Amino acid sequence: MIEAEYITAQLNPTITHVEEYVHIPFPSDKIVVDDPGLPARISVGPITVLGGPLTRYETAMRNGFFKTLHELERLIRARNGEFVPPPIAVDISVSGDTVVSISPEAAPE
Repeated sequence: MIEAEYITAQLNPTITHVEEYVHIPFPSDKIVVDDPGLPARISVGPITVLGGPLTRYETAMRNGFFKTLHELERLIRARNGEFVPPPIAVDISVSGDTVVSISPEAAPE
């Protein structure tokens, strides 16, 4: 919902124009609002501050879910009498866009 408000605010910005005032002691300009647009209820600053930790939490929960799902699949296959090899742990080092090393090792039981 917050993202939708932000996009709406970007598509419907505030429209203003400048009126020049020539006042004797201090000539100045006055900004006049022609159309207030549709501003979002919250600015983008707090969203970006909150977005980082929320994305990390979401990633951690998703990784935990898939790890549990894979373990459940292994248990079901073992219960059905299928041969289930031990899981393989793979360490991947990434530098930029290229894979530096891949070293598969059997996971400890």
